[in-house]
Amino acid sequence: MNDVHESTIFSTDLENHHDELLTDAEKDILTLPIDLSVEPVYLSHEYSDVINTVTRKSLPSIQNIFRNLSGIFYSLAASFLFTCSTFVAKQLQIDLLDAILLRFTLQTVTAITFIIYKKYSIFSGTKKQLLLQFVCCLSGAGGFMAFFVGYRYIPLPDLTTLLYTRVIWTLVLTSIIYREKPSITILGAIPLTILGVIFVAQPSFLFKNKIPQVSNMTFNSTITVTDSSNHRYIGFSIGLFCALSSSVNIILFKKLVTCKIKPSIMMFQFATVALIILIINQFYKYFIEHKVIVLLKWQFIFASFICLLQILAAILVQKAIKRENPSIFTIVCSSDIIYAIILQNLFTNMKSNLFALLGSLLVISGVLLVGGYKLFKTKCKKDKN
Repeated sequence: MNDVHESTIFSTDLENHHDELLTDAEKDILTLPIDLSVEPVYLSHEYSDVINTVTRKSLPSIQNIFRNLSGIFYSLAASFLFTCSTFVAKQLQIDLLDAILLRFTLQTVTAITFIIYKKYSIFSGTKKQLLLQFVCCLSGAGGFMAFFVGYRYIPLPDLTTLLYTRVIWTLVLTSIIYREKPSITILGAIPLTILGVIFVAQPSFLFKNKIPQVSNMTFNSTITVTDSSNHRYIGFSIGLFCALSSSVNIILFKKLVTCKIKPSIMMFQFATVALIILIINQFYKYFIEHKVIVLLKWQFIFASFICLLQILAAILVQKAIKRENPSIFTIVCSSDIIYAIILQNLFTNMKSNLFALLGSLLVISGVLLVGGYKLFKTKCKKDKN
């Protein structure tokens, strides 16, 4: 985390330049997924450099400046579209797991069409690789769904902040798996992230202030307004699960890419598992819980089409990754947190308190620290070469 168009799922260039993906793929942790939750599409530093070399030709100064900064603009636009579509769907009082059903239906159909056109095998690799593919798509889809479930319990800024701790968890897990000595930067980012999580979670034994209310009003469920610390702990736990699941997804995806498993196949597997989860959720709600069907209400239709903007966001992310250094891309994408804070405080009665804002700032600082360090190392390597 996340598509429908061929250039969204995997561009032809990405498939043709598969060899470039293999260089240092396991160690380049900050090349993050295509979506703001967990959709796994990655490009390496080497591939980004190839694109930049080809595209950055002698142009008029203003046009050249825009092209040099286009990756940042695309990243900011993608973050804005994803955060806004999620926020608007929630404000329409539609369950987000209902709102993204159309998106994943369209995405799965397009993905299988692309795979058939390319004549790829859906299941390829050894038994171990097939098992890793299953865990990869399950962790990706599970983390993606968890993000929307978590929004039922805690505000979007807090949830997005917890999600972005995945940058640190990915680095920690990678250091453990590959037995690498963590850098001083990582050791410095970890306490910043932990403090940020504490300020966002605001456990009652440390914080006595009133917890912000979270409205969980939908057309097909009873109206509940929650200010219980128990509900906040549930949302906090789901947010951390989403971050850890995303970290596992990133590591496995990179491992499978080095095994020459085509990224487009893994994206199809992810979309299919996500769609199956959404369909099961529909059956559970309407046949077990006997909730009212909202599929024909204008709010549901509008929310579904709004969530299709996430596809455009995915296309912009793909373009941003091709044009920008992955470390800078990671830093810019943390603007999700800022967008979420602005939307919540401008358009809802639920205002972020000082501790929540401080927690978000600490997590962003951790991302900036790690991303800046990776960028510095990359430039040093280029200077030596």
